[in-house]
Amino acid sequence: MIFSSPYITVLAALILTIIVEGAAILIIKRRKEYFGYSVLVNMITNPVINVTIMMVDNIPAFWGSRFFTGYPIAPYVLVMEAAAVVVEAFCYRGMTGMAMKKALGLSLILNLLSFAAGLAAEAIYWESIW
Repeated sequence: MIFSSPYITVLAALILTIIVEGAAILIIKRRKEYFGYSVLVNMITNPVINVTIMMVDNIPAFWGSRFFTGYPIAPYVLVMEAAAVVVEAFCYRGMTGMAMKKALGLSLILNLLSFAAGLAAEAIYWESIW
C-alpha cells in the first residue's frame, strides 16, 4: 500500500529536510528563490538516501549501530550523506552560478543542519515509544 510506514517515513524525512534546509537557506541567502532551489534539490537527494538506507538496513551483516535504536547500520550512511553534499553543491552551482567552493560550503551547512534535525526527530520518536 502506498501509505505504509516506509512511505510515511520517507515523506516525513523529506518534509523535515525541506523545512530545516529551506529556513536555513532563506536566512543565509536572504532570497526567496533559494528556497525553491533547496526544495528541488532535496526532492531528488533526500528520498534516494532514505529509501536506500531502508533497503540496506535489512541486511544484518553491516556493523555499527543506528542512533537510538540499536539496529545495524553501516558507514554507507556517511558516504551517502557526503555524496548528497556533493550532488547538491553541483545543483546549487548550476542553478545559481555560485562558485563551487561556496556551493559546497552551503550544501555542507544545510545537510549538517538537516542531519542533526533528523537525529533529533529520531531521538524524540524513540523516546516517545519507550
